[in-house]
Amino acid sequence: MHFGPYESETVEVRIMADPKGEAGKLKCPLHLLPPYALSETAWVQSLGAEKYGPWNWRQNRVEAMTYVGAILRHMAAWSSGEDNDPESGRSHLAHIAAGCNILLDAGNAETLIDNRPHRLFQETKRS
Repeated sequence: MHFGPYESETVEVRIMADPKGEAGKLKCPLHLLPPYALSETAWVQSLGAEKYGPWNWRQNRVEAMTYVGAILRHMAAWSSGEDNDPESGRSHLAHIAAGCNILLDAGNAETLIDNRPHRLFQETKRS
């Protein structure tokens, strides 16, 4: 039986590292953020956008302790067994995430007023 000119030839296949994948490893791994958490947090952020305007903390200076207070109230409600905020109907945990997002982004935008109480402990440098 004859199968053609390649019947007895061996073909070598080389598997090379994906160059884009290697470069991608150096970038922020946003793919690790859970889509459900992102979407729930986005819904809560949209409620704030309706009330105060989208990205309002970038145009106006905001006090850290205002958000810390809200985060702690949502955490207290959630840890007491209440899953969803009665006003919004959304998860208390999504409200906490939205508050943390604003603190991080306002800090990065240099619009965060750091009105935390004085530090009790010195920070130690990480290696």
